Amino acid sequence: MRGGLNEESHWKSGWHGAASVLGGILMTNPNYRDCQVPEWRVSFKEPVDMKVGPEVPEGALWPLTPVEPR
Repeated sequence: MRGGLNEESHWKSGWHGAASVLGGILMTNPNYRDCQVPEWRVSFKEPVDMKVGPEVPEGALWPLTPVEPR
C-alpha cells in the first residue's frame, strides 16, 4: 500500500493481497481495516515515480462493496 495522505508518499509494508471471492483484491493488514480494491488499483512492484497514479480503465469501478467476511 502507498501511505501518505498528510505526508510524502511512501510504500507501506505488512499488507497481504489475495484474489477475493467477490472480485478484485482483498487487502489485509493486522493494523488496519480490510479493504477490497479492483485489480487495476494493485501494483506488485514499486513505480519509478511515486507521484504518478495508476492507469484508470474506461468505465472503471472504484469502490467494491461489500468486503468479504473473515
